[in-house]
Amino acid sequence: MKVYSQAKINIGLDIINKRQDGYHNIKTIMYQIPLFEEMFFEKSPELKIEMVGIENLRLEDNIIYKSYLALKNFTNKDLPFTCKAIKNVPYGAGLAGGTFNGANTLKFLNSAYDLDLSLKELEKIGKNIGADFPYCLNGGVFLAEGIGDILQKIQIPKLNILLINPGYEISTKEVYEKIRIDNKRVDFNKIRSSILSKDLDGLRENLINKMEEPVFEKHPDLYDLKEKISSFNAAGLLSGSGSSLFGIFMNKEDLKRAYNYFKDIYDKVYGFGGEDV
Repeated sequence: MKVYSQAKINIGLDIINKRQDGYHNIKTIMYQIPLFEEMFFEKSPELKIEMVGIENLRLEDNIIYKSYLALKNFTNKDLPFTCKAIKNVPYGAGLAGGTFNGANTLKFLNSAYDLDLSLKELEKIGKNIGADFPYCLNGGVFLAEGIGDILQKIQIPKLNILLINPGYEISTKEVYEKIRIDNKRVDFNKIRSSILSKDLDGLRENLINKMEEPVFEKHPDLYDLKEKISSFNAAGLLSGSGSSLFGIFMNKEDLKRAYNYFKDIYDKVYGFGGEDV
């Protein structure tokens, strides 16, 4: 079975507070982007996971394996399978590529072994692996709250997006440890209205990611990259905890111009819009 595993960006990210369980309450718009990687699944007598395009990933750290273990423990059944994942989404990049891999693993095993688990049950299992699992099991565009598990489907039109990955990873855990929580809230209604009205100045003013401050302190090159993206008539932002950045453009011409500039500088530059760039 061939599956196209997806990726997402965070259009705005607010850190509300820290919970007693150690997690943080957040608010964000999760927006699925057309960046995919291939996964090939089959039922088999024994478990085998092959990763193409990523090196030195221990089995116990592989989210595909973690998803298998979580479902095995939940059902008290062995669920052996083979999986070949051809990695295309940058790793440790704020795009949830790994979590989408895990979510697709849960879906495959649920179907292949006729477990008949509901989406809500899969979300509950996945949430114990990672906070983005409920979203990644759904995909699309959602306003996410709680730890990212309280989802409200919203409508946002197809956007002109430039995505750049600088080629290195950032630890989400380390970023959360350095977050300075304040009482200023990100206004997601204004973000959405600015997108709908194609108000670039309004979007630049309200498009905020509270993770940027600690990330930019450690990686000032990412701040410079965000500013450069924005100089092409875009609203730039860090996605999640990084390291990827993106820009939202009001027209395809500016997107193409930015893409043509950055593609000769960075290896991982992607343009998404109404037409190929």
